[in-house]
Amino acid sequence: MKKKEKVLVLGGNGFIGTHLISKLSENFEMITFNRTEHSFAETISKDFPDFVINCSASNVNAQPIESFEANIEFQMECIKLLLNSGRQPFKWVQIASYFELQISFGRRDNYSLDKQICRSLLHRIEESHQIKLTTIFLPHIFGEGENANRFIPYTTKALQNGNIAEISQGEQFLPILGVEDCCSAIGAAILTDQLTCSATPIWYDRVNRLAFMMENAISRGVVKINLERESIDNSFPRVEFPPTVKNWTPKMTFNDFLSQLPLNEMKI
Repeated sequence: MKKKEKVLVLGGNGFIGTHLISKLSENFEMITFNRTEHSFAETISKDFPDFVINCSASNVNAQPIESFEANIEFQMECIKLLLNSGRQPFKWVQIASYFELQISFGRRDNYSLDKQICRSLLHRIEESHQIKLTTIFLPHIFGEGENANRFIPYTTKALQNGNIAEISQGEQFLPILGVEDCCSAIGAAILTDQLTCSATPIWYDRVNRLAFMMENAISRGVVKINLERESIDNSFPRVEFPPTVKNWTPKMTFNDFLSQLPLNEMKI
């Protein structure tokens, strides 16, 4: 029997990370890493990965020091330890956000800028042939286990309870993808030779349009647009995602999403 390749997920306790570990464990040997229990150096000295997937990141609204530590410093420390180990070559899969694609249109939050810097550093390391690298850009990921205050679970719950779901002007564009399809896309990114790719969304349009479609699908409650609330990315255009990761297509369609909305609120 062929020996399973080993995968280490940074940020494995997060929303995407927990789903990803469960999904990948079907085909890979997962290396357990918990920063509160063991250092990264201790972990890789016992079990060296063939693949490292970086899901680790700060909160979107993180302050400068927190963002730097979570989005740049930690990753570079891990890379250094891996390179200095003298072990076999490994591949790094960098999880990137569509927020980073908005930087050229004026986005300036610490989270997005620091993640862009991290990607730049990783590309320099890849160009020196020290690592293999694939960066995969993700849209807004929704599904079981996400923060209840995020747009989809908040709106779903309010509408299902027959309440008012108040949103901002909703002029910003929102690309969405279910977490199960997100995980299968990252699985494809492990095996691809693409330097940059994406998990393309199943739907990509304005937030207010999505809210009204959700209202129609749930048939309860009402969406209220607050014209005095303007999102930070209201003025950003619809960004273009890099090419889709090879050998991957999402299983959930947008119609599936709408039809399953009565179930989503019960899971989240």
